[in-house]
Amino acid sequence: MKSLTKNRLIFLPAVAMTVIFSATGCKGQSAKDVVRGIQNKANEKKNEFALSGSWVSNCEPESIVPKFKAGREVYKFSVDGTFERRHYFFSESNCQSPSFVRIEKGDINFPETRDVKDGTPADFSFKKVEVEVKDKTVADVLNSIGYCDTHFDVGQKTDLTNASQLGPKCAGIKHTPRNTFTTMKLNGGQLLVAGDASEESVSDRPNVDDQSKVYIKGDLN
Repeated sequence: MKSLTKNRLIFLPAVAMTVIFSATGCKGQSAKDVVRGIQNKANEKKNEFALSGSWVSNCEPESIVPKFKAGREVYKFSVDGTFERRHYFFSESNCQSPSFVRIEKGDINFPETRDVKDGTPADFSFKKVEVEVKDKTVADVLNSIGYCDTHFDVGQKTDLTNASQLGPKCAGIKHTPRNTFTTMKLNGGQLLVAGDASEESVSDRPNVDDQSKVYIKGDLN
């Protein structure tokens, strides 16, 4: 009985793979293409699990939005291939209490069978952008100057996806939806993301180097 059960366990996966090859073969794919597709999908899931959770950047000086002095970014990756990128703007230079947040959402894809720990191409598909004001004084200032051609209420997310054509002058927002092509690498406890991700073509994809943005595991409390 044990021998029969063991044989069945060996036989069933073989039957399953035969069915897969037969089905895909009918669609014009070779067995080699099928295996490559399975490997790509397995590696993609491996990278999604390795990146899952939140990654936060250092506090850096910036003045994209009026009255703000510094900013930090947080990437949140999910195991289903979705991501959220939050850019926090601060009125003080030590990044203690954010006053304004730009939130971008979309999907991430890994086009090659390479481990993110070794450095791998990553394609981001940005599908939605929102902003949220967390301080009344900031809301009053932005509303008084007609910032982003909209009205802000404290604690309320404002969807600016359709207004993204306003360009970088509006909280650094870029046209959405859009695709970007970059490179990522897990280096110990750090996530390195190549700067200035290409928005034009895969051939312009930047590589991880000393200028790459550094993130560590964690979030803003």
